[in-house]
Amino acid sequence: MQKAIQASGVTRGPQLPGLAPVVEPDCVLMVLGSFPGAASQARGQYYA
Repeated sequence: MQKAIQASGVTRGPQLPGLAPVVEPDCVLMVLGSFPGAASQARGQYYA
């Protein structure tokens, strides 16, 4: 179930689950990106 969150008088949209990170055991660099879109989340993969 998704609920809107209200904090400090600001109403925010529902919190959505992200996708699991793609990380190798010998990773030495982390590149942060944007949150996956609805199509990517529906397919369970990045860049759908």
